Amino acid sequence: MRRTKQHNLLVLALALTLAACSDDGGSPADQGLADLGRPDNGPQADQKTADGPAADAATGTKTIGAAGGVVASADGHLVLTVPAGALTQDRVFTITPATYTPTFLTEVPSTVDSTAGTVSAQTTHTSTWCLYDKATGFIACCYTVDPDTQFSIAVALTALYTDCAAMSSVPLSVIVLGYEQPGS
Repeated sequence: MRRTKQHNLLVLALALTLAACSDDGGSPADQGLADLGRPDNGPQADQKTADGPAADAATGTKTIGAAGGVVASADGHLVLTVPAGALTQDRVFTITPATYTPTFLTEVPSTVDSTAGTVSAQTTHTSTWCLYDKATGFIACCYTVDPDTQFSIAVALTALYTDCAAMSSVPLSVIVLGYEQPGS
């Protein structure tokens, strides 16, 4: 297991290095993963980042405003990338592992990056987000993004599926992100 995790981190580091070398700066999800504020990859909790105040790597909390920014769960498994203009005022976002597994999710069109080991989706709201096997309905590795927020333009969510043991045998062609509808 430790060797697999080290391999996944090496692959992720290589993908991020290659994305950083591209002419276009990489996708927003790539940029988010490169600036997680994770203890093993990115600024420490007391440092500033290029997109604003430092992320608190220990809690997965960050203030994001009109200029946009990136916040990740403390374990780095879910990243929210907010582009400039998606918010009109500062909001303190926290991403934490969900304390339950929803029984029903709304599937969101997603993109799997097998090199980076991620699945990404666009959304205009926060919720509880999970990896979802669209073939069987299997739900795993859920995270809650607080506070409840409606964005004026789409934001990106990127999940690291390679560290989700429950998804290890699921074919990549059926892994998507899904969210829990409020009140369900």
